[in-house]
Amino acid sequence: MNRSYENVRLAICASSSMVRVGMKTALYALGFRDIIDTASYIKIHDLLEQDALDLMVTTDEVEGNDVGFLVREMRNRRLGSNPFVVVIMLMSSADADLVKRAADAGANDLLLMPVAPAQVLGRIANIAQGRKPFVVTFDYTGPDRFGTEMQVRNPAPPFMVPNPLLARMVGGTGGTGLQQSIQEAVTRLDRMKVRCSANQIVWLSSKIVTDIRESATGLPELTALIARLVATAEGLVTLLKSVGAEDRQIEQVSALLATARAVNAAHLEAATDVVERMHSDAAVIGQMLGHVGTGRQARLMLTDELRVGHAVIDQDHERLIDIINAFHEGVIAQSGNDVLHQTLKRLLEYGREHFVREQGIQRECNFPEAVHHAKEHADLLAQIKERARSYFVDKSVPVDAKALDDMSYFLNQWLMGHIAKFDLKLWDWVVR
Repeated sequence: MNRSYENVRLAICASSSMVRVGMKTALYALGFRDIIDTASYIKIHDLLEQDALDLMVTTDEVEGNDVGFLVREMRNRRLGSNPFVVVIMLMSSADADLVKRAADAGANDLLLMPVAPAQVLGRIANIAQGRKPFVVTFDYTGPDRFGTEMQVRNPAPPFMVPNPLLARMVGGTGGTGLQQSIQEAVTRLDRMKVRCSANQIVWLSSKIVTDIRESATGLPELTALIARLVATAEGLVTLLKSVGAEDRQIEQVSALLATARAVNAAHLEAATDVVERMHSDAAVIGQMLGHVGTGRQARLMLTDELRVGHAVIDQDHERLIDIINAFHEGVIAQSGNDVLHQTLKRLLEYGREHFVREQGIQRECNFPEAVHHAKEHADLLAQIKERARSYFVDKSVPVDAKALDDMSYFLNQWLMGHIAKFDLKLWDWVVR
């Protein structure tokens, strides 16, 4: 396996030929070979629709059209079937509204023009080494830009997504491993969208009923709220069908949708009991879909892009994946207390054994970041111990659905964050 950008499918999109030629020359020198450069907005649309890209370096406008619109459509799976294309957007202006619009579209990185090719190369290298996790809210899907604020706005934790740059670099054309990783991440993304949509339905129905009771909002505003509720319920029905939800869940949302449409058609003159029924249906949906865990997760595998290239270390990492898979299966079949207790115990045993082994290998091959790596290991062990203490000694944190979600995020961060960000640096030292 050769670490090279030559198999990364890249598009350079800009109306200016000078920008395209300069960027293409610089990226070719870095090792990119599969390069498309275009000044056509329709071509960008087609490339995304055909899932023909891993990386897009683009200006914010092409032919006077907003490229951010296409990025948002792609992130929300209304354009193509891969929402994880890496996007670096070159901004024509530092105008706050323009920058916010590009960030809200889900771009991975923004750079203000004029931009030196070296800046773009640096951003690409950073993303190749470890891209940010994604977050899903009702109106945003993309790289985590919220930090701790996000935990207040949305109970769903950020989640790791496939990194096509890394996959192509270490695995050649990516093959079925990359495609499987994308499909598994898409499934989880859809499930998180289900939860966000359910929570949005609860909020909208509560707002509508409260405003009607208190006459707090004028007719145009209420009409807009009900139209949003109808649109959200329509989208949720489609989502539930795509993730293979239970018939009763689809029927419950369909019933709410019918009631909301009746209220909308009556222009708020619907009987009070109809409006209250709509609110009651929304509350049931919230309980059914809005506060559940992430559901059964597809079994993880150690794909080529996560292999360090040392047999002992890779075998240990496969053990870690076994622990993660056992946790997700246990969430379905066991009590929260049991699955958390077993997982933390196995993680502590694994960490103590694996970290000593890995650090010994690092010393043998004179790995220059061995000291920093050892600190990362110590931090991970400290986090495991702190979780065990909080859940089972002090009992200061309840073992509930949120605790299971937090544990799922911690495990995926360990797998994709620590291994992808730190362990893969060993490649050049253990594979000679």
